[in-house]
Amino acid sequence: MEKAIFRILLLGFILTSTSIFSQESLSYLGHMFYANEDNENPMSGVNAKLFASDGTIIDSSFTDNSGKYEFGNLASGTYIIKYSTEEEAGGIELSDAFLILQHISGNYTFDAIQAMAADVDGDGEIGMDDYNQIVFEYLNEENPFPVGPWVFKNDTVTFTTESLDGGGHLGSSSGDVNGSLQPDPKRNRLFVENPAIEIIEQESETIDFPLSCDDNLQIAGMHLSFRIPNELNVVGVESSIPGVQTFYKDGLLKVTWMDTTLQGYTLTNDKAMVTITTKTKNITVNGNNYNVVLCDESHLMDVNGNLISGVKLSLPSINVKLSQDLSVKAYPNPFAANVTIEYYMPQGGAVSIILTDQSGRIVADIENTYRNEGIQEETIDGTSLLPGIYYYTVRSMANTERIIHGTIIKSK
Repeated sequence: MEKAIFRILLLGFILTSTSIFSQESLSYLGHMFYANEDNENPMSGVNAKLFASDGTIIDSSFTDNSGKYEFGNLASGTYIIKYSTEEEAGGIELSDAFLILQHISGNYTFDAIQAMAADVDGDGEIGMDDYNQIVFEYLNEENPFPVGPWVFKNDTVTFTTESLDGGGHLGSSSGDVNGSLQPDPKRNRLFVENPAIEIIEQESETIDFPLSCDDNLQIAGMHLSFRIPNELNVVGVESSIPGVQTFYKDGLLKVTWMDTTLQGYTLTNDKAMVTITTKTKNITVNGNNYNVVLCDESHLMDVNGNLISGVKLSLPSINVKLSQDLSVKAYPNPFAANVTIEYYMPQGGAVSIILTDQSGRIVADIENTYRNEGIQEETIDGTSLLPGIYYYTVRSMANTERIIHGTIIKSK
């Protein structure tokens, strides 16, 4: 009897052990691909984390160069797999915003991963807010998307008694609705010529950099990124295209525009696409050369949502030389209290400034003050002056005598 009981217990132990062993020897194999249901673009460096149904993390695995990852020694049950990556996101272009417009109008249907990539504000819906996030917040102002740089769909898997081959899973860079990841410079190349132009300016004057197209061209979108040299400050941006958005930060100027009607706009070679107005910080008499650089991320889009390649653009290289003559301006004019006389000295030397009323009486006099080469200024206290017209004379004795006269008005 005892032997029979022992045999029954031994058989039960063996069966139980076999069951436990079989549950703990299950495995899961998966592959991660980039935004393509045809599984053509494997993603490496994706961290796949395996969680139990109660949220406890069980294991993690990184995808290899073929996009493969694997979990082993699993017991039967239901698990959740979540994905993340530290790889650099990208691929966001105007054509992605174009597809969102097409989707909103009912002309384009997103698959599951495209819908996730398009929902950049993370509200669960695809609309004009997502369009604006891509065109203005991201491309124009470089603000990150609220949902983060990457989107992945969590997977739920259930094991019974067999290991599983999970097949392909998809991830996407947020906003990369068309799955390009990065604009291909070979198909999106903008060819820029930099003709040299020499101008004679005063240091206080502005310098324009017009970007123009060699041929007439119809576009429905434009995203231009300019690197501004440290020696220049951007004081204005104008475009022949109405409604462009501009953003300037840390020497990088973004100019973005898209036609939501998709009717397009014709660029003509007789007008500048964009004119960047700058002001110099310092110029020497011998001259300074300035180059505004059009960055590689810049692109143009046609009315069909395609990036335009092979476009020839012109952006001048400006060589600025200072005028060799004395120049003067007064501001504010009219003035209420104080007036500032600003003048440019081509060379260092003595300067005299007098201010007279309409009768010729001297009301302010600054005599023979030595000033260095460059922009100089004198502020005159005019609080005691009666309202009316006054005349100033600036005399420079730098190398040769130069005299400039001007008129200012004291307001009531």
